[in-house]
Amino acid sequence: MSDRELRVALAGNPNVGKTSLFNVLTGARHKVGNYAGVTVETLEGRVTSELVQGSGGESAGPARITMIDLPGVYSLTPVSEDEAVAFRCLAGVAGAPAPEAVILVVDAANLGRNLYLAMQLLEYGLPLVIALNMVDVAEEAGLRLEPAALADALGVPWCRPSRGSGRARASWSPRCASAWAA
Repeated sequence: MSDRELRVALAGNPNVGKTSLFNVLTGARHKVGNYAGVTVETLEGRVTSELVQGSGGESAGPARITMIDLPGVYSLTPVSEDEAVAFRCLAGVAGAPAPEAVILVVDAANLGRNLYLAMQLLEYGLPLVIALNMVDVAEEAGLRLEPAALADALGVPWCRPSRGSGRARASWSPRCASAWAA
C-alpha cells in the first residue's frame, strides 16, 4: 500500500445518489434530498479504512482516500452557483487541491441525460469511474443495460453501487479502486 493520499470527487447530475454513496463510503450522515440545490457546496470525508484496504487487509492503492461530494450539476459550464462550485473544485481553484480522480454517479434509467457531463469530465483528463446507479429502477422500466459496452465506449471502468449500502460497499473495492491503484 502506498503512503499517499488520493482526492476523489463524486460528480453527477442532481438526484442520482452522490451524497448517498458519499455517506456509504465515508460513514458520514450528510443530508440527502430529492430536489435540486440541496448540496451547493462541496463536502469532504475519508473513505472508511476497510474499503481502502479491502476485505483481507490488502491494497495496491493509496493509504488514504478523501472523497469530495460535489453539487449535482448537468454541466461544468459555470452558469449557476452549483456549476461554479463543481467547476472550481475540479479546477483546483476552490482553496483546496484539485481531485486526482472522479467517480461519476449516473442514473441508469436516464443515461442520455448523464452522458453530457461524462464527456465534459473526460475532457479534464482525470481518471474517471462510472458508478452506474439506479440499475434496479432501469431494469424495472424494461431498459436493457450493457454497462461493459458503455465503459468500453467511454474508455473507463464502471461499478454498480445501487440497492443499499451493503452492495455499494461490496462493489467499491474491485472496480473503483483499480482505476487509480497505479
